[in-house]
Amino acid sequence: MQGKRIGVAITGSFCSFSQVLPVIERLARENEVTTILSAAAATTDTRFYRAEDFRRELQRITGRPPMTTIAEAEQVGPMRLFDVILVAPCTGNTLAKLHHGITDTSVLMAIKAQVRNDRPVVLALSTNERELISFVTEKFDKVIVLIATVLLADMHTLTSSGSIKQIINAVLLPNKAPASLRPMVAAGGTVIDP
Repeated sequence: MQGKRIGVAITGSFCSFSQVLPVIERLARENEVTTILSAAAATTDTRFYRAEDFRRELQRITGRPPMTTIAEAEQVGPMRLFDVILVAPCTGNTLAKLHHGITDTSVLMAIKAQVRNDRPVVLALSTNERELISFVTEKFDKVIVLIATVLLADMHTLTSSGSIKQIINAVLLPNKAPASLRPMVAAGGTVIDP
């Protein structure tokens, strides 16, 4: 995958941040990557990262500051900023708000704007609220849900195996997708369990 415009939206599963950074680095090597942070991800100091340090690291990797406000994320739709948005980690809170149409963070606004333009979103869940998954996939046919168990336990596997890259490629270029991913892409709104 090269030359794509990828939005990477990050929500507040703070212990997953160190697993998401290598994914962003890998994607940013050959693509234009912009990060989108929820308010919690953008402003909360934790034992894992200070918020300012995390934002600075994302800017170093991508070459641009993260989007942190709803007003910034609102431009995703009218300007068609991204070919695909990867939400990693996607917390249960974000998933529940998405299901109920609540748009009170920059990440949720970006997803809403992307889906409104009939463009794909990949959710890498960091939750054990699996019952929410079917609700979201029924509501949005362009959302692909990647189940990665509680706290993205499989993110390391995804990072090292390139699975996220394969999934994003399959979403963007379904005719060139590996045979194992074609049914998932054709069906839309499908749950993938790596």
